[in-house]
Amino acid sequence: RDAARQRLLVLGVPESAVVDLERSRTVPASIILRSPIDGVVTELGVREGAAFESDVVLFQLSGTSTVWVNAQVPQSRGEAVERGAMVAVRSAASPGQVLSGRVLSLLPQLDITTRTVSVRIVVDNRSGLLSPGMFVQAEFIGSASEPALWVPSEAVIATGQRSVVIVAG
Repeated sequence: RDAARQRLLVLGVPESAVVDLERSRTVPASIILRSPIDGVVTELGVREGAAFESDVVLFQLSGTSTVWVNAQVPQSRGEAVERGAMVAVRSAASPGQVLSGRVLSLLPQLDITTRTVSVRIVVDNRSGLLSPGMFVQAEFIGSASEPALWVPSEAVIATGQRSVVIVAG
């Protein structure tokens, strides 16, 4: 009996539910389990009425106080992004609001379709502004790249031997 009680507590069944079970000696149709964190259910592996083994993941809860933003950076600019660099993150859902983040890592895989490198940014989201699946705009601040002149590709005249840009004077 004590082992069964301990197992229920280890599985996260609240003490009050275990006491009610011991007192009434009847199994309730449902038990409310409270999460220790605020978050979003990202995986649901069980449905109502389903049977499951003790080692099966029933659901996965992901906290949202800190989120990862996966930014796609053109391969030609990937060298300019450094681990630890500050990033300003904006969402179209909340105009005018800026969240701060930091580059956590540059993922080694190049997307061959878009020719971009994935940059993982960790963002403090205690305000709850960002939700999983949202699109955001990331501005990398203080990267170590050299100043460069950016020219729209439509302005470049390719002659075959060289590329020329005409500047209005």
